[in-house]
Amino acid sequence: MRKGLQEELLREGLCDWCIGRYYRLASKGTLEAAKANRNSCIVCRGAAFYDYRQMLSKELERRTFRTYNIGVRVSDKALVTEENIVLKYGIKNYTPLKQALRSKIMEEMKDVIPGSPARERPEVNFIFDFSDSPRVKVAERSYQICVWIRKDESVRLTAPTCPHCNGRGCSYCDWIGKENDGSLESFLLFVFPRLYGTGTPTITLPFKEIPGLKISGTGIPVYMSFSSVSDRVYMPLKLSFKPIDGVEITQAYTLSSKSEYTRRYFLTFYVELLLTEAPSNKVVNSLYSISQVRLFGERGRVWAKSLKVSRVELTGNKIRLVLTIESGISLYSLLGLPSENSIKKVERPLLPDGLAKSITHLELLRLVEA
Repeated sequence: MRKGLQEELLREGLCDWCIGRYYRLASKGTLEAAKANRNSCIVCRGAAFYDYRQMLSKELERRTFRTYNIGVRVSDKALVTEENIVLKYGIKNYTPLKQALRSKIMEEMKDVIPGSPARERPEVNFIFDFSDSPRVKVAERSYQICVWIRKDESVRLTAPTCPHCNGRGCSYCDWIGKENDGSLESFLLFVFPRLYGTGTPTITLPFKEIPGLKISGTGIPVYMSFSSVSDRVYMPLKLSFKPIDGVEITQAYTLSSKSEYTRRYFLTFYVELLLTEAPSNKVVNSLYSISQVRLFGERGRVWAKSLKVSRVELTGNKIRLVLTIESGISLYSLLGLPSENSIKKVERPLLPDGLAKSITHLELLRLVEA
């Protein structure tokens, strides 16, 4: 490293922090003199001397989280200036501006920010932006929860499209595209964000509107994804069990990722077959190969695939099958709810040869949610 470098860097207008990055053996006298350049440093432009705690205080008051990361953004001019300084004086072993700023902020804020720092998939990213007027930007990882809901017949499930904008979004509907009509969906879109400090959710319902539908039992799963949430730690625990008249929340939990939106619902059927004669052991064992069955509900019919026979019970010429299916959104849409009354009939399944012709009676005994 060239002789007299620290004095030349001081004459260039660098602050003591930047001189220390470029020349670690700088004298105390040089660093003391360079403090006069803190607000006008041609490289960091004062970014190393802001009150980071004050910059971040409002953002920390607004949200809770478990993991976080800190990023730094500086102007292109600052990066070009640093590159010119490094090339001009042949500086090789130094910590680049953005990396040095991030390390400084992380060190100063480690006892201020709750939660644990995480490089991969943090819940919140705090970006200290020094490119223009210093500020902190927040980038949050999407947050998903599943809420199981029961409702009365009087409460609509879905909200109609806003008549003023035809779903495109306008000031009348708060740019949501739906009408606030008192339905379950309108509550989740308009009221829920104000109650629990979230952004407007993206909602996935298991089926469309069915007039006069009463949802009982454990309810139906409603998936909500948020781009912004004030309390990522205790959100599900804060939900009211009866948010509006005619609606009740039975359970709520967070999802680890959006992939859980495609989670299947396992339904178990008890089907009884009455045969003209007792089947052989070979025929009984072949029943385990049944993979499809057609179901008839109040509002439609559907092939239930991915079917698994978990148990075969034989009494004389009567066979009782325990069938489990993975029921997706389409099954809910066509047949309604997984309750004892939602499926009215089960059609003859794809049975093995030698058994289908001997069936005299087929009855759906019961349907339960596994």
